[in-house]
Amino acid sequence: MKIKLLCCDVDGTMTDGSIFVDQNGVESKRFDCRDGAGFHRLKVACPDIIIAMITSEKGGVNMQRFAKFHALGTVKYFYDDIHGVGKLSAISEICAKNGINMSEVAFIGDDLNDLEALENVGFPFCPSNAEIHLQVLCGKTEHGGFLVGYPGGHGAVRRCCEKIVNLNNRRCCNCDGFEILEDGTTECWNGNKFGPNDVCPQFTPRDKKNQTVFKDIKLKKPEEKEFEYHERHHDLFTVISGSVEIHIGSNGFVSRKDYNKDKDFGTCMPLEYKIKKLYQGESIRVSAGTPHKPGLICDHETATIKLEKLEV
Repeated sequence: MKIKLLCCDVDGTMTDGSIFVDQNGVESKRFDCRDGAGFHRLKVACPDIIIAMITSEKGGVNMQRFAKFHALGTVKYFYDDIHGVGKLSAISEICAKNGINMSEVAFIGDDLNDLEALENVGFPFCPSNAEIHLQVLCGKTEHGGFLVGYPGGHGAVRRCCEKIVNLNNRRCCNCDGFEILEDGTTECWNGNKFGPNDVCPQFTPRDKKNQTVFKDIKLKKPEEKEFEYHERHHDLFTVISGSVEIHIGSNGFVSRKDYNKDKDFGTCMPLEYKIKKLYQGESIRVSAGTPHKPGLICDHETATIKLEKLEV
């Protein structure tokens, strides 16, 4: 199934959520130019796709940003000031105008007011720093998980556009990162180059049945468990019984071991981390990032953890 409509939340998704106010009360926001480039590349690769921006804010900087994209021929619709109406209603209206089914829609958002729309479209995306409920939802789609590896305002929409190009064309290898060059050829992040009518030499269709791996982990106090982690996956830990302690660093999970002194990892591991306790029924996710070994320390007499390894 091809994606025919991409709808983007603005604040927190196309921006980092910050609002700057000068001494005269004039507001400004930070956008990432890579997202605009992503819109352009998406339209080049998929000319028939429709792109829309949807926001709860009224006019202002968001409208100016849309005006630029609209003039360039990339973004067709802009819906603002939708308080009380909801983003799902705006998406449904665009679908009705263009004869598009909700299963053919991709939507990227970062906060709880985006949740209703994400639950109803066929392809939900969210930035890596989205609210946790959205991360869980976007990591469990039947299509393999669309929790993109970049935060809002820092290339999240660009990554989303690249994913859509690959989903619609099924041409790139499973690295899912690539650029369409001016001559129409494609170069993926694995260094492969191929023509507009060819496929990546490393391309292998994915089997949806193998998208998610479930594994039960049983621990006894004070046992510590380590897991190999790779950037091709998102790991979701859910406590089935008991409680555990996890050390969370700036680039993912770390155990009690000082990895900065480990020659195998060099100095790539964070020097600082915080401790988080998880109790029965609670979950935590680690996003794609630097490969390392996340640590899980049993903080109960016995504990059972369910690990869901979601392929990116």
